[in-house]
Amino acid sequence: MAMQKLGVTTYIEGEVKKSKAGKIVEAALKNLGFTETDETTITNAIESAYASLTADGTLATYMQATAETEAEKKAAELKQAQADLATAQAKVTSLTQA
Repeated sequence: MAMQKLGVTTYIEGEVKKSKAGKIVEAALKNLGFTETDETTITNAIESAYASLTADGTLATYMQATAETEAEKKAAELKQAQADLATAQAKVTSLTQA
């Protein structure tokens, strides 16, 4: 669920999400005192939970960012940075002419 929530604001590919979720679960199990963990079992459990949460609509509340969303966000940031730069250049020009 944590990776799904993170995917709302940041584009993360599905396999990367699953891999990071596995690492989170593995670390949590080790913190609980488990000395050995099986990556395949953890991955299967994550896939099963994901399928259940998708089927019951829980994950629908977390609309995921897409590659296009990320590109649009970067374009908006670039546009704002260019506007800020133009404002700063205008201010420098006005100060040097004063």
